[in-house]
Amino acid sequence: MTIGIATYGPSAGSACLTALKSVEAVGRGAISGFVSLAVITPQGELKHLTCQRGGTRGLLAGSDLPVEFAQAEFAALMSSGPNRPEPLENFTVAKAGVGLVTGHRMPNTIGPSGKALNQSVLELIESGTEPLFAMSSVLAEAPDADAGFLVLTADRKMFAMNSANIAQRSDAGLCILDDPIIGMGAGVIHNAILPSKPLANLAAEIALDHMHPADAAHGSVHFRAGTKLSLADTNYVEIDRNNIVRQIFVDTPSILENSRSIGLGHNVAVFGPHGTTGHMTYEPFLVVIDGILSTIDGMSALSVPINQEGTTRTQQK
Repeated sequence: MTIGIATYGPSAGSACLTALKSVEAVGRGAISGFVSLAVITPQGELKHLTCQRGGTRGLLAGSDLPVEFAQAEFAALMSSGPNRPEPLENFTVAKAGVGLVTGHRMPNTIGPSGKALNQSVLELIESGTEPLFAMSSVLAEAPDADAGFLVLTADRKMFAMNSANIAQRSDAGLCILDDPIIGMGAGVIHNAILPSKPLANLAAEIALDHMHPADAAHGSVHFRAGTKLSLADTNYVEIDRNNIVRQIFVDTPSILENSRSIGLGHNVAVFGPHGTTGHMTYEPFLVVIDGILSTIDGMSALSVPINQEGTTRTQQK
């Protein structure tokens, strides 16, 4: 019946909304209705943006996401069908220096303590309780709760937990991804949106890609027909001072014989006159004849983007 998304990192606010847009584009079910977006700005301000109908289109109303939301490094949203109880801010509770709590189903249900379940989780975390214990404690006091939580803490950690009711559902999805190299992450929790199996991972990956595209280019190298290929322990290219590929190295001897169609592989290293320059973010289609480059993507010359960074994403189970 709902989806919760949380993100941290550069432009986390816009990444959070981009992830929801992707779900609206490929999914069907309980989406494109209300949205409650919460961000914590670098200045420590908590801001909310909400709408009752239209999903991301209704939230933006033909405008761009305000800068303070787009550039926030901590963000969380919750979205589902239209016309949910006001105030919509209660679906995404947050506090600067503590974190944000979103989720799915009805995490803002009033619990036995007289407070909303998600607010109780947030207050326990603020008191020093570990997030997982905070969620389990709240759910233990409300065993029949129809709620799931997704927590993003101020120290850039994410946790999720479903009630027993939701754990029995066959359409519930959950994914938390972290990229430790540049310090960013995305989490997604949902139900009643199809296709349910790949949805959470897709949305989380799209959020990370928005914050830091793996194929972002910091420059380019230039392939030309007639370049010599040589044998090495691994595939890589060498460039001169003008970023022209002067030699291509391959780890398969048969490539140097007769006519061959090859790809050099994923993130192939580029070495310049002073050492490692980066890696290729695009893999061209190469035709090699007797160890000499004949064509690149069917042409005699081609510029290929390179990136000087790398990313490693780990998924929490």
